[in-house]
Amino acid sequence: MKNKHKKEDITELGVFSIRINSKKIEKQLLSLLYKYRHFENMLLILIKVNYNLYIQGKDTNDFKYLTSKNILRNALFDYRSKNKDVTYLKDKYKNNELWKSLKKVAQSLKSHNLVYVIDRVKTDYESYFTKLKLWKEDPNSFTGMPEPPKPKKISKLKNYSIELDKYNSLSFAKLKSKNLIGINLSNKMIYIHCNVEQVLRRKGEEGKRLTEIDKLYSARLVFDNGFLYLQVSYLKDKKKLNERSKKLAGIDTGLNNLAGIFIDDKTTPSLLVDGKPFKYYNAKFNRIVSKLNEEKSKEVLEYGITKAGTKYPLKYTERGERINKFIKFLYAKRNRYFYDQFHKASKHIVEYLYLNGVLDLYISKNLSELKNNGECNLRKDVKQNFIEIPFIQFLKYIEYKAQEYGITVHWIDEKYSSQVSSLSGNVKCIQNDPQLTNAFNGRRVKRGLFLDTKINKVFNADINGAVNHIKIGTGKSFEWLKHYLFKLSNPVKIKSDYEFCRLIEELAE
Repeated sequence: MKNKHKKEDITELGVFSIRINSKKIEKQLLSLLYKYRHFENMLLILIKVNYNLYIQGKDTNDFKYLTSKNILRNALFDYRSKNKDVTYLKDKYKNNELWKSLKKVAQSLKSHNLVYVIDRVKTDYESYFTKLKLWKEDPNSFTGMPEPPKPKKISKLKNYSIELDKYNSLSFAKLKSKNLIGINLSNKMIYIHCNVEQVLRRKGEEGKRLTEIDKLYSARLVFDNGFLYLQVSYLKDKKKLNERSKKLAGIDTGLNNLAGIFIDDKTTPSLLVDGKPFKYYNAKFNRIVSKLNEEKSKEVLEYGITKAGTKYPLKYTERGERINKFIKFLYAKRNRYFYDQFHKASKHIVEYLYLNGVLDLYISKNLSELKNNGECNLRKDVKQNFIEIPFIQFLKYIEYKAQEYGITVHWIDEKYSSQVSSLSGNVKCIQNDPQLTNAFNGRRVKRGLFLDTKINKVFNADINGAVNHIKIGTGKSFEWLKHYLFKLSNPVKIKSDYEFCRLIEELAE
């Protein structure tokens, strides 16, 4: 057991993603992916039909059997089993047409992958039951009554993923010789071409190529807005920690400045990572999509009517279909842009913290969760930027990259952190009692600038928020900052990935 824990302590997860470009291979994999979604849809319908009969007193509740991966798989594939529950399912549903269709689809797919689909259905229902319980306790905490998982139309499928069994559904046997990776979704291995540089890693001065595939952790096939990807995660070694230094750091995220970074020492300059390029990109994207949707609305041939009586487009002209396809392409392109840029920015931020000896990082998720918690009271134009830019992805990238470098991430509540002076105010007291208005000791005098009215000094508002994040997490006093105001007043502005790379190289040297 000791060796096991020791191994876990020195390894972390790494991820690489391969886009499938071959139209022929993509078509084969997509047809199988749709079958998995079809299986999931039928399973959801079967569970719902059984439950409706149960509440009418006409049947027994089979939920625990229909969401058990072992029982359901053995019943669908007619495996020999002494389990009475498997026999019960077979006998009960042998004449059920929906069960027969479910069984037929299941047997055309890889059974090792289907267990992950069954697990997902069970997890979705568990989440629904939890929300339903919370809704019954406090109905005002939700905008409406939670609904159970529903089947989705395959024709309108935009995002879907299948977990692959790493032992039976993924093959790297032809990786080194032919640059091919095998994916098995049914009973046949389909090979995709990959750039071997994505999989192999250079290590050591001799430049030997060592594969990480022996440490494979998990894999999945992802369909995202018309594009197909293979995502593989693997175990890799952690960076060695710098035991001589145990500094703290705080990060404040925002729009104009993607991140304001403060390190708790007397020498390291604070950083501001420019966020305006992402803001402008998102605004331009919204303008283009808005115009395309306006054009698409003129190309409707037929409307459908919902149960509530509202009209919705059912069929478009050929031009309308082309516009719709182009909108999907733009969404996928936007997702790739943020994926790429946020991975780079998070990597540089974590490297900067590591090279400066930081071991504890304090950061908030409040901003990124505005979309889900329903508490966003901002203007429409500001709200659009906050919600559509995927801040939560950015923070997740920082979190798992920080773990790789041995930096512990602490999540805090950033409430009032941008309104209180980090030098002469007490943000923790104000969070506990917001009526203490005289304790703020400052205000924003301009976008990006904060005035401490007690000592009559002006400094950067985002860095002030980053300092308050550390104060919220630790309760530490920062009186000493009054004599080192350059850390608050003169942060280094990083305007490009190139500038960040140069800064990291200088620190590394």
